[in-house]
Amino acid sequence: MIEHPEHFYDLLSWMLLVSVFAAFTNLVQTTTLDLGKKVGKSLVENGISPTGLQDAITPKWQDRNNIISWVLLAVYLGVCIFVFKWYIGLIVFLLTYFILVPVISLLLKSFSMVSKIEKLIVSSLVKKAETYEAQGDDVRAEAAKKLSIDLNEIASR
Repeated sequence: MIEHPEHFYDLLSWMLLVSVFAAFTNLVQTTTLDLGKKVGKSLVENGISPTGLQDAITPKWQDRNNIISWVLLAVYLGVCIFVFKWYIGLIVFLLTYFILVPVISLLLKSFSMVSKIEKLIVSSLVKKAETYEAQGDDVRAEAAKKLSIDLNEIASR
């Protein structure tokens, strides 16, 4: 079953790393979607944007995390196939992605990670407003400030 038993603990380490990172990244994505829909409620209700203002409130680091998550998943797939026979490695990968990652996401939710993520999103918007202000882009700075205030109100509920 295991072609390289000496690498089994490496596989478990990869499984833990990939599962936790992907779960966190998915939780941030879900949180920004939920907040984006709440803030852009009129956009969603009028059919203009099904995600509301998700794109506007998503922090830059989340884009980086999405890319890292996909790269980690690709490497993890290779590790699974290397440690196990290819078909068992594929099954282990799929079980990790479709079962372990959602379970860890639920665990992170239960540890009130959503409120911490919401605070990170608000602070990211405040920094974005400061950056726009420093660049002299007053319109975007004001929009980011208003959005951060609205998000702060929604997050505190």
